[in-house]
Amino acid sequence: PDFVAVDADLARALNCLRMTTPELELEYPLDAERHFEEIGRAMEPWLQGESHRPHCAAGYCGPWLENVWISTFGACWAWRRAAG
Repeated sequence: PDFVAVDADLARALNCLRMTTPELELEYPLDAERHFEEIGRAMEPWLQGESHRPHCAAGYCGPWLENVWISTFGACWAWRRAAG
């Protein structure tokens, strides 16, 4: 994957978030990456390993949208993390 650096303007998001957490400070992209890693650790028991097989329902046996999303973006994140 080819990633492009983004110069994000977080002013509107910070204004909204600070309505409930006035002292909040964010440092994009490091804070977003840490949060993504935190979510990944929490979801680890349900991640799709090599032995994962999608479930069947209503006559369809996957892959389901969530399977494709996890496979696609999980691989992108692994590549990004390895690249530093």
